Amino acid sequence: SLFFESIHTPPQAEAEHLWQETVYLIDAENEAEALAKADAIGHQSELSYAEAGGDSVKWRFVKTESVAHIGLEALQDGSEVFSRFITAQEAHSLLTPFEE
Repeated sequence: SLFFESIHTPPQAEAEHLWQETVYLIDAENEAEALAKADAIGHQSELSYAEAGGDSVKWRFVKTESVAHIGLEALQDGSEVFSRFITAQEAHSLLTPFEE
């Protein structure tokens, strides 16, 4: 999974920063190749834009947090590609919609 941080101009309070975790499928021969490809995807996925209010937003690639071997010859319907154990607090946070 790759982590991205939003950077606003003018700056916002730390509590208002949004982060994005993105999971990509990567075809690689080994973990080192997967990490290199993931880092390249992360840097290529950085983007900047102007919000409607005029603020500038940049999504900055922070790091590849992890890579995991899926162990499948081919993907098909119902193939599990990601799971993790989380605490009740994390689940509540993930299931709470953002305030607009």
